[in-house]
Amino acid sequence: MAGMLEEIAQQAHVTSAHLVDTSRPTRLTGVKLGDIAEVQFAEPLEAALTWRIRMGELLDALAEGDTGLLITVDEVREDLDEMVQLVSAFQHFVRERRKVALFMAGLPAHVSALLQDKSVSFLRRANFYDIGIVSDFEVENALRQTFEEGASSALGGKQPS
Repeated sequence: MAGMLEEIAQQAHVTSAHLVDTSRPTRLTGVKLGDIAEVQFAEPLEAALTWRIRMGELLDALAEGDTGLLITVDEVREDLDEMVQLVSAFQHFVRERRKVALFMAGLPAHVSALLQDKSVSFLRRANFYDIGIVSDFEVENALRQTFEEGASSALGGKQPS
């Protein structure tokens, strides 16, 4: 799960590309005419920006279109520094009143261990739902309904045959 934050950032940019332009333009930094010609460009300083700043910029761009972002994490792991960084950045996003939600799932022991970290006291005040064991029937039914509704939506409200 190393690289989790970068994966979240890349996925968020890819899935929001139809809503916002997230590209960073290159900058012209020099032109030299002696000995024919030379043009120099500077690449975007994407790597110099922190994950929180890059995601904040994306959230700002999405907010212009009245859209937010849902971040999902499966398999919470307390031993990942990136998990703590994610929760810390999310806390700032909430304080800044950005349209963002965080959905995390994990084994109870891992969730409890993450909650013990001093850096994530904000997370201890979040809403928790213990869904218990979900039966195979419930999973199958939920998937069927989702597919049927998606197909119906794609067909303009008509039921698939």
